Amino acid sequence: GNHAAALALAAKTLDCPAYIVVPEGAPQCKLDAIETYGGRITRCAATVSDREATCARLRQQTGATFIPPYDHPDVIAGQGTIGMEILRQCTRPIDAIFVPVGGGGLIAGIAAYVKRLRPDILVIGVEPKGANAMYRSLKDGGQVCRGLRLGSRV
Repeated sequence: GNHAAALALAAKTLDCPAYIVVPEGAPQCKLDAIETYGGRITRCAATVSDREATCARLRQQTGATFIPPYDHPDVIAGQGTIGMEILRQCTRPIDAIFVPVGGGGLIAGIAAYVKRLRPDILVIGVEPKGANAMYRSLKDGGQVCRGLRLGSRV
């Protein structure tokens, strides 16, 4: 949602198209933001395999470059700038930073930056009880996405 809206805005700023793949069940407010920024939405089923297949098809049809929402070093580094902002702007001592866990890129980026400069600060991932794929992945010893076991890598 937020990554997709940011991509749509960046593409609008650069005057190029943004093809955004959105799984079923995405919140309307996220869809509205993507469309406001000129993103071209393609819906798909809410499974990893459907998203990957839809992205591959769009890349083939349009020649567009795939920009993953969380699992790419450049995306993680960009999300790490939030950690930089927290450390620069917070005037009181920081014991912990709580970060929502979705795909993992946001927490990876924030933790990489913060822990490098301030290893004493705890970086704690949080997720809703009904969407706790990271918790279940760590507990079960394999990657879990929306209740489906995806394999043995985490």
